[in-house]
Amino acid sequence: MKIIKLFPKTIYINTIEEESVFSINRILDLQRTLPSSQYYTEKHKDDQDKMNTTSVDKQILKNFPHLTNLIMKEFNYFKNEVLKYTYNDFKITTSWLSKSVKGQSSHFHNHHNCMYSGVYYSKIDKNCGGISFEDFSDKRFVLRVESDNEYNMNEITINPQINTVIFFPSELHHKVLLNHNLDVVRYCIAFNLIPIGDLGQDDSFAKLS
Repeated sequence: MKIIKLFPKTIYINTIEEESVFSINRILDLQRTLPSSQYYTEKHKDDQDKMNTTSVDKQILKNFPHLTNLIMKEFNYFKNEVLKYTYNDFKITTSWLSKSVKGQSSHFHNHHNCMYSGVYYSKIDKNCGGISFEDFSDKRFVLRVESDNEYNMNEITINPQINTVIFFPSELHHKVLLNHNLDVVRYCIAFNLIPIGDLGQDDSFAKLS
């Protein structure tokens, strides 16, 4: 018997052990003290107050070069050792803060003009909103299953801990789950990455710098 996992969507999850308490506190200080005018909510009819907010600043990781280096070190392991994309480097194009108070979440969405996306969790606790991924491809039938596994799942939920980083293909639909915790604000830093260098060949060749 042979089973082929055809065209998988690969999600990478790990904890950044090297990140210092001092650095995490600096991140949390910025998140806590950033005025509400520096956050905005995506406009959704009738439920805007229930949506998580994101920072206006879309280059937030420039404030944290040490964290950026740790994220890229982790991503380079993922792309070199797991995906075997050894011929191209990647660059973070955008990064922003995301904030959810009790009762807030997000709709399913994906990211454009990037190849991989990621989330780093600087502040999270039980019941304050993990992340869910769903397969939005066209399915012929929806069947009941005896137990979920990687061959039959259409959705997966991840409940990260502090210092967790997650990488996933940018086209993968995902959403912030509802924060049920009155006492804990869910903070994270999200970001997008693109490959740089020589891409493709012949009439599909491109060079990104």
